[in-house]
Amino acid sequence: GHSRVDQLLMVEAQVLKLRAMPQASNLLAVKMTNGYVSIFDIEKRPKFSDDVAAMVPDVKLRGHRKAGFGLAWNPSTLGFIASGGDDQLVCYWDIDAVSDPEENGGNASGDVRPLHSFSGHSDAVHEVAWHSSQDHLLGSVSEDKSFRLWDTRTNHVAQVVEDAHRGGVYGVDFHPVASYQFATCGAD
Repeated sequence: GHSRVDQLLMVEAQVLKLRAMPQASNLLAVKMTNGYVSIFDIEKRPKFSDDVAAMVPDVKLRGHRKAGFGLAWNPSTLGFIASGGDDQLVCYWDIDAVSDPEENGGNASGDVRPLHSFSGHSDAVHEVAWHSSQDHLLGSVSEDKSFRLWDTRTNHVAQVVEDAHRGGVYGVDFHPVASYQFATCGAD
């Protein structure tokens, strides 16, 4: 009795994770089993529809070869989003690149390629998180037991903590105020 369905959004595959953009909560990122991250502007969508045309996302983020659960909007940089996948990659995109086909390799179809794909994990990347105040820092954790801190200014790894846990690492988050603190959680 305390909640109700206000809008129903049909998508093309099973949903693994859902995130609303912090700066514009009408933009939803939906990570699906097909490996894509789809962006939907729910203000442009009908409240309830089972029309197949309504399933087409406003923006489709490509870059992963497999699905995965990691998904995070950058809290400081409007339109930047990162994803971790079972393909051992960490990708990040600028969803505004779709409006500039030149930046998106001449593609104006709504598909956006990643600004960069990081490789270095040796197993599935379970979670990603942007630093709360340093918008160029992106953390990732993996089944390979490690934490990696990526610097998007140089597109290289800035720090690696091997064996951060005795088993797979499933979560990471940065402290909202203390710049040098983050937490991870894992199977151990």
